[in-house]
Amino acid sequence: MSDIQFVWEDRPYTIWASRELSKRLGSIELDGTVVLSDVVVTGDCSVCVSRGKKIGIFELNVRCKWELTTTRGEIVIPELVSEDVEDDDYVVKVTGEDEESKKTIKEKIVPEIRKRVKNFSKQLLRAERGDGKIRKDEKAKESVEVVKIRKEKTQRRVPIVPSSRP
Repeated sequence: MSDIQFVWEDRPYTIWASRELSKRLGSIELDGTVVLSDVVVTGDCSVCVSRGKKIGIFELNVRCKWELTTTRGEIVIPELVSEDVEDDDYVVKVTGEDEESKKTIKEKIVPEIRKRVKNFSKQLLRAERGDGKIRKDEKAKESVEVVKIRKEKTQRRVPIVPSSRP
């Protein structure tokens, strides 16, 4: 029997992944004519650390809308798994009203999506801020706002009494 023990730390990155992918994909444009919008990312994402090595693990679903002049449609990545990203071995479904527009999206936009997803996967391992840090920052921001509101209320409640000194 071996006495080897593995220490494994799993850090949640789902909120970070949702924000990062939405930001990366939502900024894709093609000559000002094709615009991606309403990017929705669901699923799970984490960074596991074992013996100082980071491993990014995610299983996400991505859905966004596209618009090309007067034609509209949707792009769906039903199963974006960390193991499949490096080899581009995942499905990107394009739906829409017009076949010519769908062809343009598949030829011009889908390769850019794949490139940005691959960069996202690499950035995940370099990210310093997981969901815990994001939640702490949001709580801190909320508490600062509460303090400001309380200060404003306090300032309004304090009556100003004129001095009786000449």
